[in-house]
Amino acid sequence: MIPKKYFIVIKESDIEKYSNPNKTFIEVLDDIQKGRKYDGKLDHKYYIINKLEPYANLVWDMIVHWEIIRSREKSCGLETYENDDKYKKVDEFDIFKK
Repeated sequence: MIPKKYFIVIKESDIEKYSNPNKTFIEVLDDIQKGRKYDGKLDHKYYIINKLEPYANLVWDMIVHWEIIRSREKSCGLETYENDDKYKKVDEFDIFKK
């Protein structure tokens, strides 16, 4: 099963930095995409979890676990999270192709 795109996530600070809230929604999205590309920022993709689902706490615990590891590595100057091949970005649908 390939996950479908149902939501758009926008950082409020991106609207303030790259666009104008008085523009149409499509114009705001276009401004943000162009501004982030100009700044060399990635086009992030997010998973949204319904907190009422029985697996929500498990997903949250996994996120917190990896954020703690990344934080500890950075504080020690290791930064292996970004530089280690096992953490390289993979196509988000790879897990569903097996």
